[in-house]
Amino acid sequence: MAPIRCCCCWLLSSDHVIADAEAFHAAVHAAEPAAAAGKLVTFDILPTAAETGYGYIRAEGGRMEVGSAEGCAVAQFVEKHDAATAASFVASGEHSWNSGMFLFRALVYLAELERQRPAMLEACRAVLPIDVGECFPGQAHHGRTGCQL
Repeated sequence: MAPIRCCCCWLLSSDHVIADAEAFHAAVHAAEPAAAAGKLVTFDILPTAAETGYGYIRAEGGRMEVGSAEGCAVAQFVEKHDAATAASFVASGEHSWNSGMFLFRALVYLAELERQRPAMLEACRAVLPIDVGECFPGQAHHGRTGCQL
């Protein structure tokens, strides 16, 4: 398996069983260019039943074709809900389960956190100083050069 080439954070939930590791790795590598280009990438799961314990994702323009590597914009995240709503999501064919897995560049995530939840970013900074200006392409960061966090 080839390494991911950008300085990306790969955020994974700990409660998943991934039966087809090769397909999963292929999906992550297919998502790498979007993450490297500054997109926040989320991975969805095609629903097999109406579940109230999962959040759902609705893609802009409807659900993508299985196996598509092109990606699409997320129109809506919907957190946990009642059984009737879950059933309507699955029946619509427009929603997927939110896997809770993400791929993104660290600086892109921090910028989005600052835009969406500045108090959360400040709480993080209180624990660990975060200077988003210290790492740019071609400059040293933690002993490496060319980091594009």
